[in-house]
Amino acid sequence: MMKKVSGPGQDNDMTYASFNQDCTRVCVGLRRGYRTFCIEPFRMVYEKHCDDGASIFEVLFSSSLVVHVPAGEAASSSQRIVRIFHTKRNKEITRMSYSSSVLAVRMNRRNLVVLIETAIYIYDITNMHLVHTISSTPPNPTGICALASCHVPGDPRGAGTNSFFAYPGNQATGEVFVYDVANMRHVTSINAHNSAVACLAFNNTGTMLATSSQKGTVFRVFSCPEGQKLFELRRGLKTYANISSLSFNADSTFLCATSDKSTVHVFKLEQQAPAAAPAATSEQQSSLASWGSYLMSTAMTAASYLPTSVTEVFTQARSFAQVTLLGDGVQVLGALSGAADNCTVLIVTSQGYLIKYRFDPIKGGECEEVGRHSLLAAYSNAEPDGDEGADRRAAAYP
Repeated sequence: MMKKVSGPGQDNDMTYASFNQDCTRVCVGLRRGYRTFCIEPFRMVYEKHCDDGASIFEVLFSSSLVVHVPAGEAASSSQRIVRIFHTKRNKEITRMSYSSSVLAVRMNRRNLVVLIETAIYIYDITNMHLVHTISSTPPNPTGICALASCHVPGDPRGAGTNSFFAYPGNQATGEVFVYDVANMRHVTSINAHNSAVACLAFNNTGTMLATSSQKGTVFRVFSCPEGQKLFELRRGLKTYANISSLSFNADSTFLCATSDKSTVHVFKLEQQAPAAAPAATSEQQSSLASWGSYLMSTAMTAASYLPTSVTEVFTQARSFAQVTLLGDGVQVLGALSGAADNCTVLIVTSQGYLIKYRFDPIKGGECEEVGRHSLLAAYSNAEPDGDEGADRRAAAYP
């Protein structure tokens, strides 16, 4: 989950924000450096000052391995450069350069994926060797893509997960390509929307893909690798929105969506069972059956005259819980931390705050703020910690 930070409300040094793969860290790019914060308990764990700033900054889980794309003007510090850095050793592991600006970087414990406008580069993260290039991809000027984190608590190998990567298959339509970066093969193509895709997100295991179009009114969740539609979720009926992030929680029971509007939506991902009817006498059953057949026939006849887009509105789920922010136009990035019974909504604002919210997992409704922290304040020192498995792999790099 990554986002360039811009727009109304940004009068500070923050240029970029992202959550790590298991939503335990927040990464912040600055005009002259970058920072990493532990979310719970909140504290800064790493900070580096550099004159070329950060257009992209990402960390691998809670390890010492970070990726930095500069924002400088010189050839050695431009947005065409990707730096892989070991924070504990304070050492640059490797540096890669590309023919055009790097628009997105995604990582899991198996692969690192770098996206430029018309190509995708896939690396083995254990040695940073380039293993495959997807050339001549459809133009993707805003770097829309998603990589499954393959995160299984207690299993660093991520057994049973899909290391899938998704990206737009067509600039003008809502087609999405899903690619298996572990086995280097195209998996499926999904016709997700009728207009261009604006946002993509996998769940941890790579078995679900959430999508949004540029209209920002409807979200869809598809199974992977099958590409079958599982859920259709509606943000609103009238107002379009620029969707800034989609995020599943740890067990894929909730989906969070943020936009440039003042409401953050949390959807509950459950199949709605039809309500059970009360028992009736045989005489009542006969009468109900007659009337029911008549009403059903009438309803289906009426529905046949309505466009599909209209009838779909009645079957699309609305948000289960909401966060109300102060006014439209403030750019935010959202994530969900925890499983169904202990889920926290995490919001990073373009003013430089991390805000935490909780909601009732049974009743839903308006979320309650439970914490607020500045990502731009002066902190006396960093308190490093790490993911030992990932640190061992990083230590093996030359």
